[in-house]
Amino acid sequence: MKKIYFIGMALGMATALNAQTIGYQGTNPKTTASVAWDANQDMHVFSTVPTDKQEILTFAPLSQTYSGDTVINKHIEFHNWIVSCLVTDNDFKGKIDGSSDLKFFPKFGEIKGLFLSGHNNNEQTIKITSYVKPFLGSTLEAPSYLSFSDYALTEQVSETEYNEVPEVDEEEEAQPLFKSNFIKPYTYRGGNVSVDVKLEQTIDMDFAMNIMNVTPKVATVYRGKGAEILTKRNRTEVLETTKLYDFEPVFAGIQVYNLGDEFISRHGEYNGNYLGLKENALPAYGLNYFTNDIKISVVNLKGETVGKCLARLKNVTTNEFIIPTGMAATNNAITMDTTGKFSFEGLNPDDTYMLEVACPNYGMVTVKDVKFSGENTLAKENNDIVVKITFDQEVPTSVNNVESEKTIENVQYISPAGAESSTPFQGVNIVVKHYTDGSKTIAKQVIK
Repeated sequence: MKKIYFIGMALGMATALNAQTIGYQGTNPKTTASVAWDANQDMHVFSTVPTDKQEILTFAPLSQTYSGDTVINKHIEFHNWIVSCLVTDNDFKGKIDGSSDLKFFPKFGEIKGLFLSGHNNNEQTIKITSYVKPFLGSTLEAPSYLSFSDYALTEQVSETEYNEVPEVDEEEEAQPLFKSNFIKPYTYRGGNVSVDVKLEQTIDMDFAMNIMNVTPKVATVYRGKGAEILTKRNRTEVLETTKLYDFEPVFAGIQVYNLGDEFISRHGEYNGNYLGLKENALPAYGLNYFTNDIKISVVNLKGETVGKCLARLKNVTTNEFIIPTGMAATNNAITMDTTGKFSFEGLNPDDTYMLEVACPNYGMVTVKDVKFSGENTLAKENNDIVVKITFDQEVPTSVNNVESEKTIENVQYISPAGAESSTPFQGVNIVVKHYTDGSKTIAKQVIK
């Protein structure tokens, strides 16, 4: 049997499809390969493990008195908040899809949404905006702002939306409190990440965020301007509302009090709970994400599997071969199982790839210029790539060796009349490639 080498042999036929060059070697004519883009990626859930909780008061009753049929209430209220945290790469660990093991968040994972978990005493709708960006520092800075609107945030990757926050009793299992779906996915590329969640119009919501202990001070909660309010009402309506006292915004330092020193000095603790933030605590966040994958499917014309095939994926941008963690490889090629399916997962969506698949007794298919998105492709942003290979009947060849990539020394073009040139002729060419190891390949090529 003739031996089909994985790399460096001539292509029997090549076609261009949406900027992908697909080559077939040692295969029968009906062998086909298609490249498509699938927007239905497998979504995953990454969730950190809470160790404690942080009480946040947005509304707190102070007193209630009566004057005849009139009820006089005093309360404080804070409508605007920012949960600000720094997620270091060392803390970027959690459970993936409910697994029991803690794993680091995958590099190049595409984050589609963020949620914080905990308990809430009153169901309501609030406005949420999330911001995520790379952060070079190791601790949060200590900015000071005069007003809530001065908190200038950049790199917004979440749409501003209204979210139904469910009522969850403290005796029940903690549920996601705040969900924020990103306008476009945020691609995690390693390192530290700054996350800010802006909460607005929290009219009457006392909540407890789940938190996890970390070493540095990397999280805090800022609150906007608040007020102490007096209301008078009878059995049917509010008779009068009076603002008694303004609470200025609190944005000073990393360790801030969610109700401010001025409230604590006037009113002390509320219901026995200290109103400050706990030190060295990070909100127990969760993420919805997907990865950029190249999914391979190999069958014959009857839709049957064709046995164990070899697959090799090269990142052309970085000139590196992709070998999945924990898998053995021979000359950078992995062996697919008998199902005929395999996925290279967690790829950098900005790079270009070359895929080679070779199957014993069937031949080899090479797909070049594979991209997740960009010009001259049908791909849209944030898609998996699906490569389906359908081999024709078996041929008297075998793929039983995988060689290292050869280096071309020169290419010679020969016309039907026997003329030779280093550049191709118009029409039919015989292409002879000479390699540095002394070998050569011969193929037919038509230039229109």
